Amino acid sequence: MSTRSDIDQWHKDVPTDSRGPIRVGIAILLLCLGGFSVWASVAELEGAVVVSGSFVAMGQNKQVQHLEGGIVREVLVREGQQVVAGQPLLILDPTAAEARLRRLVLRQHRLVILKARLEAEAQNKEHFALPLNVGLASESGDVAAIYARQLIELTARRSKIADEESILRREIAGLHESIAGYKTQARMTAERIDLFSQELKDKSELLDRQLIRKTEILALRRAEAGLSGELASMQARAADARERVSRAEQQIAQLKSAALQKSLEDLRATETELDDVTEQLRSARDRSPGSSFGFCTIRRAASSRQVRSFSSSSPSATG
Repeated sequence: MSTRSDIDQWHKDVPTDSRGPIRVGIAILLLCLGGFSVWASVAELEGAVVVSGSFVAMGQNKQVQHLEGGIVREVLVREGQQVVAGQPLLILDPTAAEARLRRLVLRQHRLVILKARLEAEAQNKEHFALPLNVGLASESGDVAAIYARQLIELTARRSKIADEESILRREIAGLHESIAGYKTQARMTAERIDLFSQELKDKSELLDRQLIRKTEILALRRAEAGLSGELASMQARAADARERVSRAEQQIAQLKSAALQKSLEDLRATETELDDVTEQLRSARDRSPGSSFGFCTIRRAASSRQVRSFSSSSPSATG
């Protein structure tokens, strides 16, 4: 009983109110934060970690970038300068653009001449004229060389087909001569058979009257049968020669058809490529003022802005 009383007495002596410790803790925390803030505002830092970064004003800056890049010849503005819409910013060196445009122009001329040559092949012409839209003075030498090569190509292809056709034509001519010879031999053999038939008829009457021996009749019949075999052989050879003539003529037709089909396929591919090159050339001329060589590309401001900075992938190039 006394033990129970002691426990109750001890429990009464234990403090149960936590507001005091909470207040003390909050005071200590505020004191620490205040002290750290005061130290951070007045203390000098002896070291720091250096990192790279940039602040970007989203929605305010406008990046001006060339579509293909190039070598900067001259910068016309400086950083921080206010520019207006249409004001030149920099000038790009025209060397790369001129070279690319020249390649496209020559490629277009080559395709136009190639198209003319393929059309001449498809129409079985021996020659084709230089298209009127080809032959600028600045590249007349290159155009002349392309035209000469295509003329040589046309002549070579026609010669190849003509040679193959000539071989088949000579074969056909030889077969026709063979057929004529077979016909002549067959006609002569038929005439001999008629003579043997007439002689056999006359001797058969003599045999009936027993004026000749039967062996003579049998000899005539054997000779007639041999001639009939020769006649059939001649006719078979003539038929085989006529079949070979038909095959040779069919080969000639297939040769011409294959050449025409190849020319048409190449013509369609050339037209497709020419359309693509023409579009590339139009785009290149639109990006570079002027339609002839010897120009400079000038980048202009799209709107009234302030120039923030210039950046490039190399000291003399702009992206």
